[in-house]
Amino acid sequence: MHTQSLGVRLLENSLEFRPRKWAGKLLGAGCYPYAANFYCEQFIRIGELIGKPCDMLTPDYVLIFTLLEELLYLGYKSVKEVQTDYILQPGESKIYLRRVKQVGIYHLFRQNSDGLWSHKYKNKLPSERDSNQELLYDPAKQNPKEGLSYNGWCFLLNRD
Repeated sequence: MHTQSLGVRLLENSLEFRPRKWAGKLLGAGCYPYAANFYCEQFIRIGELIGKPCDMLTPDYVLIFTLLEELLYLGYKSVKEVQTDYILQPGESKIYLRRVKQVGIYHLFRQNSDGLWSHKYKNKLPSERDSNQELLYDPAKQNPKEGLSYNGWCFLLNRD
């Protein structure tokens, strides 16, 4: 699958929370295009654009390496791991990759210009709230559902 054939491209570098922007053709996109801020009209998994799709059985280190490789492929100049409280500079954005340890499902979040985090599910508008309707101040500190635990990684994306 190639980005040209999907019409995939990085969107403007705005960190404002504008959920209506993801209505219409972009509603079918999931958490990955939303968090990484790229145009894709369909749900895709990490690695799908570079021919290395990651699923629930993909080991953490492969998932992370593939994400970093694909973000560079999409046009980011650099990607590095940071803490969720890292203060953004112009041209930077942050995403958070969370994975359920027990089953391998992963989900991505992004930090908005107001400091809150947001996320998107396929066929839903983005939200700044978690499943308990609590505002997302830090996805690393979000309470897991009963019986589950998470691994998580925060990445700094730079376009300059």
